[in-house]
Amino acid sequence: MTSVAATESPASARSVPAGGHRTLHIAAYDFGYRGVPHHLTAGTYRYTFINTSADEDHEIAFFKLNDPRTTAAQVQAEIKQILDTTPPGQAPDFGRITLIDLGTYQGTQAAHGQRSRHNTATFGLGAYVYLCMVPSPDHAMDPHVLLGMIGKVESIR
Repeated sequence: MTSVAATESPASARSVPAGGHRTLHIAAYDFGYRGVPHHLTAGTYRYTFINTSADEDHEIAFFKLNDPRTTAAQVQAEIKQILDTTPPGQAPDFGRITLIDLGTYQGTQAAHGQRSRHNTATFGLGAYVYLCMVPSPDHAMDPHVLLGMIGKVESIR
């Protein structure tokens, strides 16, 4: 398993504009993210997601952590364990994930190379993990989360 890349940047949330939404500019690259702060103020964010890769599709999915002390590396290890214990020819059962609340998904569908998408996400108080589950044809179809596309953000007052 690849270790979790240091993919979080210093706070990049902009001030709250008149419309009430803060903004984030998130860039995905092979294999990490730029523009997601370590901490952000709870609330709704309008974000631009840019895939800077010419070769790989990328996405960003946010999930609330069940325990805010959970690390991104622990989530990455749990996903790897699920993949490693899936019998050949069967789809992995990601419903077995216990560290994140799957019902809190917010994100952007995969963006093809060098394209962008726009979306909003609302963060309540707590900790969230963000990751990319797109499989990589150049890396034995491993999802990008195993290649380092994962990070953690804490939502504060």
